[in-house]
Amino acid sequence: MEELSNDSQKKIKHYSSSHTILLVGEGDFSFSACLAVAFANASNILATSLDSKESLLRKYTRVSRNLEILELAGGRVVHEVDATTMSQHPLLYDKSFDRIVFNFPHAGFHFKEHDNVQIDGRQLFPGPPADSREKWLKYYSSYHEILLVGEGDFSFSLSLAMSFGSASNIVATSLDSYLDVVTKYKNARLNLRILKGFGASVLHGVDATKMKLHIDLHMRKFDRIIFNFPHAGFFWREDNLLMIRMHKSLVHEFFENASQMLRVDGEIHVNHKTKPPFSDWNVGQLAQQNSLELIGCADFNILDYPGYNNKRGQGKRCDRPFVLGECSTYKFSINHSAKTTPRFLLHMNNNALDVQRNLPFPEIPISNHCCHHPYPTPFESGYSHRNISMQNHPTRFELDYSCVTHSVNAHSRFMTGMLERMSNDDVYWSSNLRSNYGEKIQRSEARRTMPRLFPHW
Repeated sequence: MEELSNDSQKKIKHYSSSHTILLVGEGDFSFSACLAVAFANASNILATSLDSKESLLRKYTRVSRNLEILELAGGRVVHEVDATTMSQHPLLYDKSFDRIVFNFPHAGFHFKEHDNVQIDGRQLFPGPPADSREKWLKYYSSYHEILLVGEGDFSFSLSLAMSFGSASNIVATSLDSYLDVVTKYKNARLNLRILKGFGASVLHGVDATKMKLHIDLHMRKFDRIIFNFPHAGFFWREDNLLMIRMHKSLVHEFFENASQMLRVDGEIHVNHKTKPPFSDWNVGQLAQQNSLELIGCADFNILDYPGYNNKRGQGKRCDRPFVLGECSTYKFSINHSAKTTPRFLLHMNNNALDVQRNLPFPEIPISNHCCHHPYPTPFESGYSHRNISMQNHPTRFELDYSCVTHSVNAHSRFMTGMLERMSNDDVYWSSNLRSNYGEKIQRSEARRTMPRLFPHW
């Protein structure tokens, strides 16, 4: 597949990993940490604060975690830097930067600030809403129980965690073991450490086609289950029919598992390319076969998820990204009406309504016997055979269809077939025969019992 033109340079909005960036007046250092995660490296970042470290730790509950992220990513942090005199600071006076960022400068709350005041034609920042406990990133809320399937370097999980400020609602899984993950992806170790610091549950060795049986997942239900760009591997060209079949099998079995792990109003999201040959997977049809219905489809933009890096995941270039091109987020929910539909109908194409169905066994008509039976028989109607003697019987019984009045039920048909297979004295019945009255009859008594059960013989 075609690679990105410049893989080493990573961007987020106006900032690039090739820029030397100075951040001024940081509070809890969350903006600096966001850039560090997006770049997967903070060696180009110098973050400063007016307060001392001790003061910051008293003010902000998450500052220690963000500072740890910066430190792990190689960033530099300087405290007690006054924005008005920073050019004279001993650690800054001889430095030059490509970007200098000052987020929402403010001199302090010494007087009342009037509402709707405008300065130089710019309205003051309104601040967060009154109820800011729930946080959203696109279609995902900090209140959702979220399962992420098939993660590579766990950058998508980390993007959600950074946006929510917590990952206690996130379960992130990978098919690879921990050792394979940190070997394949250079940023995985840092991402996993940050995720766990945010409280995420991380599981390795989870197969998307069998995940409902996983010991840590089989009792869980989720509001959102996300599978980013499912792929069965690079074995042949993407337009190879066998390769497409492998991809479809993976997605089909994922839907089969995920549909049983959703809450009633939950959704399954699959990010997928929309151009051939990827469109030949028919993701919507695969979902329909597993009692799911498409409820929405929206364009996917990787920039909506700061810090997310898609990965090939296999081969020598496993840590390299692949070209996304045109892709969409497909959203599915449980189709409750389809739960009552026979499964084989769900696998039919819309134009294949002439599928051969399993027909019942043909009815075998048997004539009524006119005489009264002193004992009940296991048949709804009697048999009319030609002259058959138990001592000298033909090798196979022949049924008389000359007098046909009505058909019998499935049990009678089963018994009829059994009688037709009798060919010698040793196979009349099994070693123990139970009659209609419940007594056990030995093989040696079978010949004496047969006339009692079937008097018309």
